[in-house]
Amino acid sequence: FAHGARRAWRGQAAKARAAGAGGNGTVPGRYTEKFNRIPDAVVTMTASETDVNGTRFVPRAVQGLMLPAPRADPLSVDVRLLAGAGGGEGAQPICVIGPADEGCLVSESTRAPGAVYTTVDIGGTDYRVRYSGPAATPEKFAVLPAEAGAPIGIGEWTAEVSRPDGVPSWFYYKLTRIAAADASAEAGAP
Repeated sequence: FAHGARRAWRGQAAKARAAGAGGNGTVPGRYTEKFNRIPDAVVTMTASETDVNGTRFVPRAVQGLMLPAPRADPLSVDVRLLAGAGGGEGAQPICVIGPADEGCLVSESTRAPGAVYTTVDIGGTDYRVRYSGPAATPEKFAVLPAEAGAPIGIGEWTAEVSRPDGVPSWFYYKLTRIAAADASAEAGAP
C-alpha cells in the first residue's frame, strides 16, 4: 500500500475505536491515530479537527519515533521536526527539533534533573517539547501546548528523516485528539 492508503485505513480504524464500535456506542473524551513503519524521507502529519458521531475532536498532541534498521549506525539517521508556517503566504516553517546551527528551537535531549519537557514559543504560543536527543535510539519526540487541555493550533507538522543512501529506517507517529468540550473545560473556557 502507498503511505496515504495505510494512513486512511488506520484513521478509519481509530475513528471506529473512538466511536465505541462493538461496545456501548459512547464516544470517549479522546482517541489516538497511529501511523506505523513509514519509510519515507518526508512525512506530513496533519493535526486537524474531526467529527465522530456528532462529537468534535481537536488535536492535543503530536508524537513521533524514528527507528533505524537493527544493523544501521543510529548516529547516521536523524529526524528534524518542522511546524507549519501559519502566518500566510510566504511564511516559512519553524524548525522545532533539529540541529542548532539550522536555527532549530530544540537540538539536544530535553531530559534534565526534575524535567523531561522544555517550553518553546512556536508562532506566539508556548508548547511543551519532549525530545530524546539526536544520539538516542530510538529518537523520540512529543509536542503539546503548554496550556493544560488546549488544542494544538498548528495543523501541519513535517518530519524530515535524513539518512545515508541504502540505510533503512522507519518513522512512527501518533496524533492524540480530545473532545472539544473537554478541551474548553480543561483550558478554563466557559
